[in-house]
Amino acid sequence: MKLMTLMTTVLMASLLFGCTTPSKSSKMTNLVWQEGSPVAAKKDILADLSRTVYIQKEVTPANFDTNRTEVSPNRPMAASTRTWVRIYPYTEPLLRAQASTMFKEKAFKEKWSDEKLASEEKNYIAKATESFTKKAQCFGLEINTSRSKALQLKYWYGKLEQSGEEQDLTFSKGTGFSSSTKSTIVTGGNGVYAGTTSTYTKYFFLATVCSKKPIDMANEFKLKIEPRYELKLLPFTMSWLPPKN
Repeated sequence: MKLMTLMTTVLMASLLFGCTTPSKSSKMTNLVWQEGSPVAAKKDILADLSRTVYIQKEVTPANFDTNRTEVSPNRPMAASTRTWVRIYPYTEPLLRAQASTMFKEKAFKEKWSDEKLASEEKNYIAKATESFTKKAQCFGLEINTSRSKALQLKYWYGKLEQSGEEQDLTFSKGTGFSSSTKSTIVTGGNGVYAGTTSTYTKYFFLATVCSKKPIDMANEFKLKIEPRYELKLLPFTMSWLPPKN
C-alpha cells in the first residue's frame, strides 16, 4: 500500500502544470552578428536558438481527490497533448545562414556569377534583418499537431517580456503541409471478421510571430504563449537567458 501511494504521488507530481522550457543560454555568435565571422550552419544555429515544448491540457482524473491539500488551484494537473511547438528568434546570424543555403542552391541551378550571388544575398539579408530584427523582433513558430484547429492563428495569443516590459505578439499567417496514414483494426471470431479503418492526419505549420519593437538580444527575454484552440489548454513560457559568450 505504501509503495502504491508513493507511485501515485510521483505520478501526480509529474502531471502537475509545468509548461515551461528549461532555462538555458544561447551563444552570442548565434544571437548577434559579428562582422568577419564565418556563417555557421543553419541547423547548428537552430539547435542552439530553438525551444520546444508539448502543449499540455488540464485534466481531472475520475479517481482524483480534489480535496488533496498538496494540489494547488494555481497548479492544475495536466496531460501532454499530441501537439508540440518549436519557437526560435530570427537573428541576423540565422538569417545569413538561411540566405547562404537558399541562394547557393539557386545560384547553382541557374548558373549565377559570384557577383550576382553576393548581390542577391546582400539584398536579402538587408531586407530580412530590417523586417525581422530591427523594426520588430520576430520568431519562427513551428506547430506539429493532429488538431487542424491549432493551425488557426486567431486562437493563439502571447507576449514578449524583457526587463519587466511586455509587448503583445502578432501571429502571422504561414505555410505548412499535412500527411495522412490509414490503419485497420480487425475484430471478430469463428470465421466472421470485420475491419474498421481510420485515418490519422498530422499537420506541420510554420508561422511568424512578431513583437511591436526590437529587443536587446544580449539580455534575457521570454515568450509567454497562450493557445486557445481547445478548452483547458495551459499557457507556456519559453526563455532565452543572457548568452554565455
